Amino acid sequence: MINRSVETLFLIIVITLLKPFNCDAIEFKGVNYTGWSTNAYSTPDSNLSLARAKDAGCQWISVNVFWFQDTVTSTVIEPNYRLYSVSPGSVKVAVDRCHQLGLKVMLKPNVDLAHPLAGQWRGNILPSDAWFEGYNNFISYWADFAEANNVEMLCIGCELNGTISWADSWRDVANNVRTHFSRPIVYAADHDYEQSVSWWDALDYIGIDAYYSLTDSNDSNLAQLTAAWVSRANSIGSWRNANWPNKNVIFTEVGYGSYDGSNRHPWHSPSTEPLDINEQTDCYNALLSVCTTRNWWAGVFWWSWKTDPNAGGPADINTTPQNKPAQQVLTDYYTTITGDLDDDKDVDLNDLTLFCDHWPDQNIVGWPDFNNDHGVNFTDFALLGANW
Repeated sequence: MINRSVETLFLIIVITLLKPFNCDAIEFKGVNYTGWSTNAYSTPDSNLSLARAKDAGCQWISVNVFWFQDTVTSTVIEPNYRLYSVSPGSVKVAVDRCHQLGLKVMLKPNVDLAHPLAGQWRGNILPSDAWFEGYNNFISYWADFAEANNVEMLCIGCELNGTISWADSWRDVANNVRTHFSRPIVYAADHDYEQSVSWWDALDYIGIDAYYSLTDSNDSNLAQLTAAWVSRANSIGSWRNANWPNKNVIFTEVGYGSYDGSNRHPWHSPSTEPLDINEQTDCYNALLSVCTTRNWWAGVFWWSWKTDPNAGGPADINTTPQNKPAQQVLTDYYTTITGDLDDDKDVDLNDLTLFCDHWPDQNIVGWPDFNNDHGVNFTDFALLGANW
């Protein structure tokens, strides 16, 4: 019989030695916060909705703001309050409310098209020297805002697919932002475009809006969705490890509607699709169960959390998790500490002793098999050790 005291002491020593190399806990437990009118963030409902996000386990809020250029070839970027720009004063209210609640903020300025042709969106914006001059003015304004309001991170661009090949110009954007803003910066690459960005070294994190198609079926079950995320995570991890091993990945956006087939095209805005509340729940579980075991994955900002605290609900087919089973999945992952086997909100000697009672066991399903590979092994130990 193994001497559990000796084994526990040995594992404590290993944790101490390997702590710098362990998988981190989720660093960014977030949602994207979205408002669609001038004063959207200045209402009592908005204040309550942010408090509900805190209650759900969020530690970060990505505060979104939208400015506009007229067409894909325009070079002037400015607010349009007849559409859905939120005023800087209202954005400040949201940032201040987040900080009052103890939440950290990623400010995420976006550029949309005021008068797009059919099928056009920000991913079709055409780059030019004049466009980058206008863009630098736009992002510098928000970088100054972020610095003045103690924002913890700034997203310097989002899904500008047509412009990312202008690497030198984007490096200039990043360098310019750093003269205005002193904290971490990220870019939010559209899914499948992250490998086309050659300037991740100019940023602090790799950002991906991870709306990957998971399967070709409207009726995929949790096991199939999980397998799809295993494959996708393997692909992202291999690319990141080969090219940017010192940059961790944030899913700056990802979301799934509560409708039949949302896993096939998560970027789609539903209208008449049949309600399927379980598909959204399964997609949340699949992503989080897989990605939380990857040491390159820093966390996620789900799309989206609305200013209405009563948004969503069991009859809603849109992407918000609010007041749906997906919100509970988010809460379970955001508030559960991997390795806290005795549920005391800490990972300590007692948890390690409980872990040792099952070490090594290659025929176990569930607790304490943290990564669900049907065995208690060094991967599970590393996940526990990350929170030690």
